[in-house]
Amino acid sequence: MLQSSDVVHSLERGVALDGATGALVGLVALAFPPAELAIAGGAQHVPKADLEGAEPTTPIFP
Repeated sequence: MLQSSDVVHSLERGVALDGATGALVGLVALAFPPAELAIAGGAQHVPKADLEGAEPTTPIFP
């Protein structure tokens, strides 16, 4: 079956082309990032809370 349908050759071509396409799309996403997307760990990990309006029993950090 592998010789008649040439599955191995098709898989090799598919992996190579998909890998190249994924690398190109990744580089484009890094060059032109979508709005509000933090790349390389730039996200804010501290939740925004209003400390003055909070009651003493209100958990600020979940």
